[in-house]
Amino acid sequence: MITGFFLYVVTKHFIYAKDTEKLVGILANAYKITIKDESEILVSYASLLAQTKSVSEVYVSLLKEAGTLSEVNDANKKIFEKYGQILRETVTPQIKSAGLNKYHIHFHLPGPRSFLRWNRPQGEDVNLDDLSTFRFTVAKVQKEK
Repeated sequence: MITGFFLYVVTKHFIYAKDTEKLVGILANAYKITIKDESEILVSYASLLAQTKSVSEVYVSLLKEAGTLSEVNDANKKIFEKYGQILRETVTPQIKSAGLNKYHIHFHLPGPRSFLRWNRPQGEDVNLDDLSTFRFTVAKVQKEK
């Protein structure tokens, strides 16, 4: 009787484990599909924002005034901060109209350096911090295009 009970418990456990694995697999596939669909949408929006003339103009104007996009120092930091705020004002209407408010949108400078974190409150959004020690994907994309 104990052997039968043990076999029953093991069998039930095995069935539950298989069902759980199957459910986890189904959920993982659904998640991958959702992420793939969402990432394709985000890529198209990111492409749209990147190619928007007004966004490009902010970077060009920053380059003209600061003389660089990659070297932030005490002498030019205020210029970078000014253009970070101009970039925020430029992209906010586009982000809101596209329904991208829920995403953490982050603009970068060469280096790689943070430029504007749109999801942060004004005043905390333009940090100009160096990302090269921990945002390896950003560094790789900037290097390899």
